[in-house]
Amino acid sequence: MLVLAAAVVGFIFETVLRRAPGGTIALGLIASVFIAQRSLYQHVERVRAAFTEGGLTAARQAVSMIVGRDPEVLDEAGVCRAAIESCAENFSDGVVAPVFWLALLGLPG
Repeated sequence: MLVLAAAVVGFIFETVLRRAPGGTIALGLIASVFIAQRSLYQHVERVRAAFTEGGLTAARQAVSMIVGRDPEVLDEAGVCRAAIESCAENFSDGVVAPVFWLALLGLPG
């Protein structure tokens, strides 16, 4: 049901935006945000998979790809927290903040 709902919403957005003036540019911007978020999700998923397949050492290596801190000093909870914080921060910076400023001040925001 979730995939079907996402497909319907995506189809509606694309149909409306393709008909609107400048809609192709808007569609490209929306798609770029979701592509960036997907990439981040894949990095966080690699951290989870690394825990399952290689334990803490592999998870530290995987989390080092998405955080700036030294993963060698992180315990299991620290690695999990670092991955979640990175995902949340990037979602906030890349999606929530731009939508907030757009809603508040329009395109100049």
